[in-house]
Amino acid sequence: MELVIYTPKEDGFIQTIEFNKDEIKAYINQNLDKYQGLIYDDSSIKSAKTDRSTLNNFKSALDTKRKEIKNKCLEPYNAFEASIKELIALIDQPLLAIDDQVKDYEARSKAKKRDQALDIYNEIFEDYQEVIGFDSIEDKRWQNTTYNIKDVKSDIEKIYSNIQTGVKIIKDKKSEFETELLDVFFTTRDLDLDLVFRKEVGLKKAKEAMIEAERVKAERLAQQVPKTVEEVKVVVEETKSVVPETTYKEPIEDKRVWFDFSLFLNEREFNELKEWIRENEIKTKKVGK
Repeated sequence: MELVIYTPKEDGFIQTIEFNKDEIKAYINQNLDKYQGLIYDDSSIKSAKTDRSTLNNFKSALDTKRKEIKNKCLEPYNAFEASIKELIALIDQPLLAIDDQVKDYEARSKAKKRDQALDIYNEIFEDYQEVIGFDSIEDKRWQNTTYNIKDVKSDIEKIYSNIQTGVKIIKDKKSEFETELLDVFFTTRDLDLDLVFRKEVGLKKAKEAMIEAERVKAERLAQQVPKTVEEVKVVVEETKSVVPETTYKEPIEDKRVWFDFSLFLNEREFNELKEWIRENEIKTKKVGK
């Protein structure tokens, strides 16, 4: 069915809108000459406002006529447009219903293709499913009806082969950071392994820095411990029994006497010793070196 325009005929549409353009243009040029380069001072500002109003009125008159002609030209078009939209609305009713069914079919077809691709993945990626999910390797083209399922399987097999190659390269390095390197590779799946090897360099530097920090800390503690122990030489005070000797003879091993000695302890051991001295009410005093 063809849409046929009865009126106006093809040659009946307005081709041009003719008016006295040249006459008006000549009038404008003639009258604008007196405004070119015109300078107004404070005393003539009233004339400036009058000139501005005259030019604005002339400009407004031209633009008003333009809008008037435009509306007249659009009147038949606006009516024609409304009629066409009415016809399109009639077509849209069954079209939308059909479109919904087509979209439903396409959605079911894509879901079916995805399920087939997922089955292939589960079969091939049995060893790596915990570290490489289907979503991370899925190609949206696999869901297209034009994309053959054999090509889908070929794509997944290629991805799996590349992963095996990368894993072998990393394991052959026998790096102490193998687990971390594999994690990076499973995320990037970059066969160039640039990120993997940069990660290894970073881990090595971090370990070396930690070892150096522990060494410095140990040296500092080793220098501090003897000074700490020197300041707290533990001595034991002799204490005689308050019980008269005539009544009770204190065993010699129960007597408290002064002992001078130095202890080589770390900070934790020193703190534990101080706590034991406090709990047992042992007297202490500083002695010379």
